[in-house]
Amino acid sequence: MSDRIVAFTNVEPIIPSLTNLVLGWWRRMRRFIINFLTGIGTISVVGLGLFLLIGRNRPFAEDHFSVVGALSSPDSQHQAIMFVAAGGGGISPYCVSYISVIKLGSDFSRAFNERNQVLVSGCDGVSDWNNDVSWTSNSELLIKVNLNVGVRDVSNMLLRGHAADPAIRIRYKQ
Repeated sequence: MSDRIVAFTNVEPIIPSLTNLVLGWWRRMRRFIINFLTGIGTISVVGLGLFLLIGRNRPFAEDHFSVVGALSSPDSQHQAIMFVAAGGGGISPYCVSYISVIKLGSDFSRAFNERNQVLVSGCDGVSDWNNDVSWTSNSELLIKVNLNVGVRDVSNMLLRGHAADPAIRIRYKQ
């Protein structure tokens, strides 16, 4: 009789226990959830990185700019260009004005380069292009800026003391 009991104790059960089934299912689900969330996190980080890399310091496409005016220096070596980016509709409107200084005769698209921008402000920062921007000499540009309203629509107002060409000095007057 003891032989029969020994024979039955060595037999593996045909159906695994309920505990093993539940634990196995939970382990698979936990692994799936972790992998799923890791994938979403990776895609989010890569997407944010690409957005910041591509969209950095270029909140608007160049075709949304409108040129307000261009003013040549007295010696016709440089040109000050003012352009405005406006839009956004009624929900989130924006209006930002830029003044860039580039060499006369160079590619006009260089004016959009951040390196050539000497002023970035809200649209009311420079209210009248014809009267508020003037060359005082071959190497000095005078810009009258309204600092009280110039910070509207921009997170940081940019006022550079020189152009990309260090020989060109920029003066500001309120």
